[in-house]
Amino acid sequence: MMKKVYDHRLVGYSLVEILVVLTITGAIFGLGYSGFRDFARRQSINSTAKTFKTDIKLAQEQAFSGKKVSGCVVLDGYKIFVDTSNSFYTISATCSSSGTTSDYEIKSKEFSEDVVVTIVPINTFTFKSIGHGTDITAGDTVVVTFAQKGGGYSVPVIVAASGGID
Repeated sequence: MMKKVYDHRLVGYSLVEILVVLTITGAIFGLGYSGFRDFARRQSINSTAKTFKTDIKLAQEQAFSGKKVSGCVVLDGYKIFVDTSNSFYTISATCSSSGTTSDYEIKSKEFSEDVVVTIVPINTFTFKSIGHGTDITAGDTVVVTFAQKGGGYSVPVIVAASGGID
């Protein structure tokens, strides 16, 4: 019976081959991770802008329909206040009774840490009740911009004096 002889020097991979494969794998992973991180940041900005836009549209609808909150005698409107230094916004129903005006907070929400918010020209605006538009000066717009920390990607939300939201 014949015995097969194997040359043990031909079995396996050389160190250079292994290093090349590891280098290529690392490069592909690095590029993929970088792209995913940018995608996740963009999604965070988009999500924050959509949530804000949804909330102010709800305030606009409630003001347009004249929906009062508990304790409100005469509804003047729904006020949106954006605090850029502390990264949050509040939505309040503004009501008056016997010459006194009071705000009833409906919602308050903080922005995530990786989002930078700017608002121009004013940080407070009101949707007036029963379809009377806003308190924004005619012809002006309020622009709330959501951006990544360190610049880059941004999403604007624009509120017109007529009450239109883009």
